Amino acid sequence: MTRSKIACLLGRFSCNAKRRQAPTGSRPHPRDLLELLRLEDRTVPADLLGPTANSFAVLGGSTVTNTGPSVIAGNLGVGPGTAITGFGPGVVLAPGALHAADAVALQAQSETTTAYNLLAGLPATGTLTGQDLGGLTLLPGVYFFASSAQLTGTLTLDGKGDPNATFVFQIGSALTTASGSSVVLVNGATRQEVYWQVGSSATLGLATQFAGSIVALSSISFGTGAGISGGRALARNGAVTLDTNVIVNNSANTPGSISGRKFEDLNGDGVEQPAEPGLAGVTLYLDGNGNNRLDAGESSVVSGISGFYSFANLVPGTYLVREAQQSDSLQTTPDPLPVTLTSGQIVTGINFGNFRLVTLGGVKFDDLNRDGVRDAGDAGVAGVTFFLDANVNGTLDAGEVRTVTGAAGAFTFTGIGPGTYRIREVQPAGTVRTTANPADIVTTSGINVGGVLIGNFQLVSPPVVPPVVPPVAPPVVPPVVPPVVPPVVPPVVPPVVPP
Repeated sequence: MTRSKIACLLGRFSCNAKRRQAPTGSRPHPRDLLELLRLEDRTVPADLLGPTANSFAVLGGSTVTNTGPSVIAGNLGVGPGTAITGFGPGVVLAPGALHAADAVALQAQSETTTAYNLLAGLPATGTLTGQDLGGLTLLPGVYFFASSAQLTGTLTLDGKGDPNATFVFQIGSALTTASGSSVVLVNGATRQEVYWQVGSSATLGLATQFAGSIVALSSISFGTGAGISGGRALARNGAVTLDTNVIVNNSANTPGSISGRKFEDLNGDGVEQPAEPGLAGVTLYLDGNGNNRLDAGESSVVSGISGFYSFANLVPGTYLVREAQQSDSLQTTPDPLPVTLTSGQIVTGINFGNFRLVTLGGVKFDDLNRDGVRDAGDAGVAGVTFFLDANVNGTLDAGEVRTVTGAAGAFTFTGIGPGTYRIREVQPAGTVRTTANPADIVTTSGINVGGVLIGNFQLVSPPVVPPVVPPVAPPVVPPVVPPVVPPVVPPVVPPVVPP
């Protein structure tokens, strides 16, 4: 089939008078549909939407509303409704512009109606009614759902090496995606050749990374952080509702984006669980020099109320996304690998988990009545050492975290991360512990644990009896014996003989 015949089929310009021309918005003749399906081995032309509709990234029938810093690459409009709200904080990147029920928006709606009818009338090559698209790998074709369609997880579209390979999804009622779902294209499949004809409304869940153009009869709603890469959100009659989204149409050299979520890792396991909340107010940045530090001139954003963040208007290249570390928390997920963006690519799911550090504490008290309960009058005991028994041997070892009770007997361990902890004391001499050892504590992010009470009874010492000391006998002093004086013997004087 020639391009002129295709154009005739879509009502783009006048055709040969001998050929029956369908009125604008009507369903094409089945014979023409079969010819179109055979075109270039079942390839729908890239300009199927028409030149005006093709220039739009977002088109609503009644309203377009936005919350948060959404980024739209392509025209954004509404018609026949007139209301467009939320821009800013949302932005439409040049050369895209806003069109509220003007001639451009109304022409785009006319072309969208024609394309919707064409897509709905294509003969199906496969039926997927009742199947979840998540986990499937599909080849080029036209896939039919009699009612609703669900995507939970990842859908892979395999182009088989043909860059013109086309994928059409005919959905009888609603299209819904679960949070974090994605559409991945491999082996030459391209986003501009993916079409989703939706019989009622489409809802993309939180952080869904979608591909292709959604052409819905009613409304299209985006969960926070969801996006479309290389496609459009075109609602014929209803509203398009946006919330911190990036939508990039098929234009060449369009900017890309990187987005994700900062979540509180309640159990510190490094895996995002459905119930774990987002963390607002955390700074994320693109680490241009790879030094793991936010430097002057590096692009940064702050996570929003649900923890979502987005770097928009990015040129093709390789980016390192990092978070500015906080003194009161611990990053539990590894640093993401480098992200390489192509033109217009939307990358989502670059998530970071944090565990908010906690404190553990309690009181050491003097259990006066030895009942294991802290009663009025049981005073705190100062100077007692407590420790976190890492190897659970009951003994304070080198390297184990320790603290000492204060004047009122209170003790506190600060800066505690995720894990299971056992508090033990170095029992003072002369005491008996009257309370059981505390149960092990499993920490939860941001939740301090206090009130650990450990009582001791001070043993009473027996009275000290002084030893019996025998009396000390005075030393025996020998009597003083005067020395014996020999008698004085007068000298013998010889008689004097007269001469």
